[in-house]
Amino acid sequence: MANLLVTIPHSGERIPEKLTPWLLGLPEKILMEDVDRFVDQLYLPSILSLGIPFVKTEWHRYAVDLNRIPTDVDRSSVEGAPLPKGTHPRGYHWVETTYQDQLMPQPMTSETHK
Repeated sequence: MANLLVTIPHSGERIPEKLTPWLLGLPEKILMEDVDRFVDQLYLPSILSLGIPFVKTEWHRYAVDLNRIPTDVDRSSVEGAPLPKGTHPRGYHWVETTYQDQLMPQPMTSETHK
């Protein structure tokens, strides 16, 4: 029997206030555009009853998208990043939504990224 692990990386809605202040105060319509809202609640009863191990995040994907790797950043999201602006607008840290709504007014420091 093969091992199975369920991941739910985009249902988190918490915003780390000290690290991503640009997300605070955004209208809910923009903030929730790319969240897989309630997916965790939909699948959790079955996952638990079947005893399947799972991972879900509490953090909002605009702050840190767990389907990306930490190097999926550019100079529009992280100061001094090696990749040019515009190459990863929806990378590890989202600069804009899938509807091109601006999220980050300026790149975060490399220290905040770390």
